[in-house]
Amino acid sequence: IKSINEQHDAVTAKLLSYEELLSAKNDELAKLKKESGQAKARLAELQSEGETLSILRAQEPQASLTPPPSLPSSSRSPGGVLSLDQLSRNLESKDSEKKKAPEEVVDENLFYCPKCNKSFTELRPLEGHVNRCLDED
Repeated sequence: IKSINEQHDAVTAKLLSYEELLSAKNDELAKLKKESGQAKARLAELQSEGETLSILRAQEPQASLTPPPSLPSSSRSPGGVLSLDQLSRNLESKDSEKKKAPEEVVDENLFYCPKCNKSFTELRPLEGHVNRCLDED
């Protein structure tokens, strides 16, 4: 009888363990179903917005891109309209021109006159120069 009771208790303990596991899995499944429903609703909403956006884009008049007057006439297409590729090339050439321009180098070890931009290595001579430079006016 003792061994039957021990077996019964062991089986009952396993059964309770399985019931807890099943309950946790059911809770997890319910949570996943809820999230799936929310995801489907959001997807439908985004698809609707995408369709609306497509309709609006189709209804917009197509704007023509006219080149700036500074752009050489050889870059213009027959109707005076530039393609996106032509605009990109124009911007790239402007950027490269800016990079070629000499940059002003400022030495942080020097002091500069705010009026004439003359440089000094020491502060005292700069003070005297600035006073004389300002007095000249």
